[in-house]
Amino acid sequence: MSKLQAVQQELKTINPKISTKIVQADFTGNANVQFYQNIYDQVKDLDISILVNNAGVMLNGRVDLINPKALTDTIDVNVVQVCMMTSQFLPKLLQRQPRSAIINVSSLIGYQDANAGSGIYCASKAYVNFFTSAFTEEVKEKIDIQLMTPGMAQTNLCGEISQSNLLGLSAVSVVYGSIRDLGYEAQTSGHWSHEVQLPFLKLLSQISIFHAVTDYWFGRKYLYNN
Repeated sequence: MSKLQAVQQELKTINPKISTKIVQADFTGNANVQFYQNIYDQVKDLDISILVNNAGVMLNGRVDLINPKALTDTIDVNVVQVCMMTSQFLPKLLQRQPRSAIINVSSLIGYQDANAGSGIYCASKAYVNFFTSAFTEEVKEKIDIQLMTPGMAQTNLCGEISQSNLLGLSAVSVVYGSIRDLGYEAQTSGHWSHEVQLPFLKLLSQISIFHAVTDYWFGRKYLYNN
């Protein structure tokens, strides 16, 4: 809650005229219509211009070695949340003038063939990629839709590895790139260094030796640590 309050205060400092409301909700274990309706009801009277579906968790490991609750929680947050939040807010956003937008935050890994130990997370991001691409074609004449697919970013999701990775970007850089491209690009990775990774990632994921190396690394790190 303190983090949300800090963001709220920052927004008020930038623009004292805006209206804000903090809604604290746990997407895990709440894959039902009423839960998402309650979120919408608390903010429906505000002028909402952009919906950002950014919630996400990373789960690695072999499916039978992972706590079943962790499996369903991952699907709730990474998959169900994106679809249900979009479903609840879209009618309001379509009616807004001037034009509004939805940003679905995914990952470059959603374009990569899954490695051993990462199938659940990769599959959840692939869902977001395909859902957003199809959804864009349905509503692009009335609303701006952006699929945000960064690579390694310096966030809590990736932990310490993102701090030491040479290709890791700050969250500020990723957000800046997203806002810059909104309304112009249906898909963006937020920074040129991540944009150039995408074609190579797609190509490498089809090469057997790449799979052998990554499967070995992911397998050692994740498969038997749960």
